[in-house]
Amino acid sequence: NGKSTSTTITVGSYTLPTSSSESLTTGTMTLDSYVDFASRLSEYIQSNGQAPPYGVIGLGQISYQSQIYLYSRILTSYANNGTLPTTITVKQWTNNNIPITEPSSVTIQQVLTAAQTVKNYIETNKALPSTVTVGTTTINMAQFLYLTTTATTLLNNGQPTSTTIGLGSYTLPTSSSESLTTELLLDDDYVDFAKRIADYIGSNGAAPAYGYANIGQVGYESQIYMYSRILSYYKTNGALPYNIVVKSWSASNIGTAGVNVQFSIADIAATATGVKNNVELYSYLPSTANVGGVKISIAQFLYLATKAVVQINSGNNSPITLENYNLPSSSSESITSSGAIGLSEYVDFASRINSYMVSNKIAPYTGVVSLGYLGYETQIYLFSQVLDSYANNGALPSSVSVNPWITVIYKIPAEYLVYIQPSNNCQSDNAQIIALANSITAGASTPYEKAVLIFNWVRDNIGYSFYYDTKYGAVGTLSAGSANCVDTSHLMIALLRASNIPARYVHGYCQFSSGSWYGHVWVQVYANGQWYTADATSSYNTFGSINNWNTATATVYGTYASLTF
Repeated sequence: NGKSTSTTITVGSYTLPTSSSESLTTGTMTLDSYVDFASRLSEYIQSNGQAPPYGVIGLGQISYQSQIYLYSRILTSYANNGTLPTTITVKQWTNNNIPITEPSSVTIQQVLTAAQTVKNYIETNKALPSTVTVGTTTINMAQFLYLTTTATTLLNNGQPTSTTIGLGSYTLPTSSSESLTTELLLDDDYVDFAKRIADYIGSNGAAPAYGYANIGQVGYESQIYMYSRILSYYKTNGALPYNIVVKSWSASNIGTAGVNVQFSIADIAATATGVKNNVELYSYLPSTANVGGVKISIAQFLYLATKAVVQINSGNNSPITLENYNLPSSSSESITSSGAIGLSEYVDFASRINSYMVSNKIAPYTGVVSLGYLGYETQIYLFSQVLDSYANNGALPSSVSVNPWITVIYKIPAEYLVYIQPSNNCQSDNAQIIALANSITAGASTPYEKAVLIFNWVRDNIGYSFYYDTKYGAVGTLSAGSANCVDTSHLMIALLRASNIPARYVHGYCQFSSGSWYGHVWVQVYANGQWYTADATSSYNTFGSINNWNTATATVYGTYASLTF
């Protein structure tokens, strides 16, 4: 904690335990881990008036004898060198293990030089070297990985390059496994990854076959190459890089990934064209995007796209540095109708999205414009359209079209578009209807899922009343809470159309389970490329299945976008 050696410590009255217990794997403890252990020991002794019979560390259960020997060696090193050792060897308490001698050490500066050597070897030979010389000592790649990850952590903590790191005896795993989801690793992430790798090696005496970082599962070969590049950059520039691109370990990828990368406006715009085309061709939002040869998450793309739009509008063509951003767990959208928003509005929207992401490290699940609320999918598609236009024309477009996301990815045949418009007694543009539709369908991602939820809600919440023709309409039925087949259909169709799901009326003559024949109205819903029947007047019915009247003997008079009665 930076206290001087003249600091005084109050000596209390403490005793040793009457017994001891130990089960240790030989290994090393890092400075952070033995300082944390010291704090826990001190608290235990002060609380209990005696030393603990054992303590738990990453290497196992350590006895009080080994604890005393451990900290006497740590403070002897401090007395001799003026600094706490970055690592310390731990062994089982036996006569054969005493004295414990620390392996030879190297300086961070020597590790930097070795990192440059390893990086150059890998990029020339497309393979890992078996050994490298650090200072005057030749070590294997597992030892090298321990040194580079420890050095990365120490440099991030402000330690000078003259700081020494102990050399342990470590081995490589017999196999490797790798699966990367994205490719850009930021400084906070690779420093955290470095600490976890070093701790693992110290505790297990071997490099990990793989490790998990924000970009996915990283094999040990990629770990070695990554930290050799990070420290090579430090040796040249005197600072750790802001980010590093990590590609899957293969000969074709070696030497192609950058360090401290930034993304140009031109590259972002070119990627926007790809995202836009993907949505329009395949009807789904990709999870990643490739910008300038670097695979990033689609949330990171939204950050770059909105930042680029704001910069272009202000005449700033500077490249953009990227941070980590995630998608929200859900999305919410409520657009009263398709339309367009002008340049000033979408630039303001881009600025608000960007500011939100900087503050929260996550894309907004919804955002407000003059047309309504846009889910994150629509936000991404919107700005991919804007930047695609910029890429093709050299200027931001004067306006951009906005459509509900569900209509973007689920194509409605042109002849069915009439079935998503409000009509007589079917007030699908009513604010109350829209709000209810959004509430009912929250969490659903497909038109079919939304249609089932709406059907179930109407069936379970609207009672049946016998009368002829329309009495209330959709909005009135919602207030009444009870209706005949016509008004029940008005309400269901209004909720469906408010969710941009095509729905139409069916009029027919049906024999009900009672044996009586009546004129009747029910609904057809378009989802998954087909029409489903939906009659919410009976609890016996389910979406797509009618059980309270005989569908085989019914006479169907026709299907309609609206009713005249």
